[in-house]
Amino acid sequence: MTRLFSNQIPKLGACSRACNWVGELSLEDAWVKCDRGDWLAWFIARINIDPKLVIATMCACARESLLLSPVQIVPAREVVEAAELCASDTNNAARLSELSDSVATLSRVYMESYEQWHPGNSFVASSVIEAARVALEIHNNRCSYGAPHHAGNAVVQGSSAATFFYCGLGPGVDGVSEKLSAEFKLKCATVIRTMVPFVTVRNAFDETIAAYTKTCG
Repeated sequence: MTRLFSNQIPKLGACSRACNWVGELSLEDAWVKCDRGDWLAWFIARINIDPKLVIATMCACARESLLLSPVQIVPAREVVEAAELCASDTNNAARLSELSDSVATLSRVYMESYEQWHPGNSFVASSVIEAARVALEIHNNRCSYGAPHHAGNAVVQGSSAATFFYCGLGPGVDGVSEKLSAEFKLKCATVIRTMVPFVTVRNAFDETIAAYTKTCG
């Protein structure tokens, strides 16, 4: 099983750093030990997990980003709330339209006043938008790499927000920002593992690999 997982995960398009980290770990060991929430977010969006669960999980990660800001970013909160409604019904066209509109509103508000935004809030907004795009990608049945990309990036943007809020410095300053970024990614990893049972991951991974093998050999 150990060798099986390390041989199979590259087929899903995992980045080289993630593949190297997996090494000889089994799927279960990697799932339990991984502290990179961005990698786990990518993974659950890439394999055949119920879209409702993926969207709900990414909304939970987005809420972690919202908690970083000392002020309420109302348009960002509204995006998360709209995405949470989509999580309960991924085929509801009206709700998906509302989500798309709320994302557009947040983007417009940011573009019109970005010079007044704290850099941390800019990253919070980006994190929320990326999480919302997971729902939109899943509904539109776009390429299997679109939703995973947005899922992983939602966590990355949140980790950048953590750096700017609590460090007040850019990335790479005395190792403090890297620590804060890693702590946020770990927090999201914990959220993801809490919301997505391993048995669900194992079954979804097996189904995804089986489909890949049938299509690509």
